Amino acid sequence: MTSNYSKLLYMFLSLLFLFGCSLPEGKPQHYEKYSKAAAGMERHINLKHIMRDVDHLARAIGPRPAGSVKANAAADWFKERLLELGCFPQTHVFELPDGREGQNILCRIEGRTPKVIVIAAHLDTVEASPGANDDASGLALIIELARLIKQYKLQSQNTILLAAFGAEEEIDGFSGHTYSSLNYLESLPPEARREIVGCIYLDKLGVGQKLLIRNTIFTDSQMAGFCLGLAKKISQLGSNPPIKYGWLLSLPHSFEKYDIPTAWIEWAPDPYMHKSDDLPENIVEKKIMLVARIILHVLPNKF
Repeated sequence: MTSNYSKLLYMFLSLLFLFGCSLPEGKPQHYEKYSKAAAGMERHINLKHIMRDVDHLARAIGPRPAGSVKANAAADWFKERLLELGCFPQTHVFELPDGREGQNILCRIEGRTPKVIVIAAHLDTVEASPGANDDASGLALIIELARLIKQYKLQSQNTILLAAFGAEEEIDGFSGHTYSSLNYLESLPPEARREIVGCIYLDKLGVGQKLLIRNTIFTDSQMAGFCLGLAKKISQLGSNPPIKYGWLLSLPHSFEKYDIPTAWIEWAPDPYMHKSDDLPENIVEKKIMLVARIILHVLPNKF
């Protein structure tokens, strides 16, 4: 009986993985009030800035496995870029399974309330990949978002935490992803974790045929549904790319382990993922632009 039940459960989960499950579209709170301000800021997104930073990470620094000299160089560079923009990033040091140290870079931008929305990407790559798309694209967009927020004084309802995590690819001694983000969350006191009301994870933003906005089966779909609703509104104004949404059947994302609604945003499939030719010239800038527009419309809203 137990064996049959396990088989049925496995089949059910497999079908969800293949086809996805529809997410309810979240209703943006205060969306109409702030959409005009966000739309105005869209005109100031600078793709040259974004691609310059992607190029630096992929070429000047190159492959940056967790705990390596280059991974820590990328963390230092990311921190310096935020400082140049007038932000005040902090370094969270964590220990890897092999005893080496890694760094998370965290930048808090205060909003009208102490409730926190995390916008995250990862600093590390697999051993042989320069990681232009995976995930220099996400890091570069976070830097551009920081510039826009500071330069144009975006008024956010929630406090924004910009996060660059240092060990999110699979690493020896840890079978799953999200090692460093989980380490960060575990370092927080319970009351600080409770203030985090959502996370948007930006991963592989410039290559692929479909825009994927997903969460896993381990938490509710509030944040993914909210981003999906915005994506549909925004994409109707442009090329209307195919948008796939549903449950991502993997280990729970680190934030979801603490019941924090998460939206994982990426373009897919990426034929260069984890390869030596994950280079800046393969990135399609308009794909990053669409994600940037979605995030700009997310930030002013209250959750």
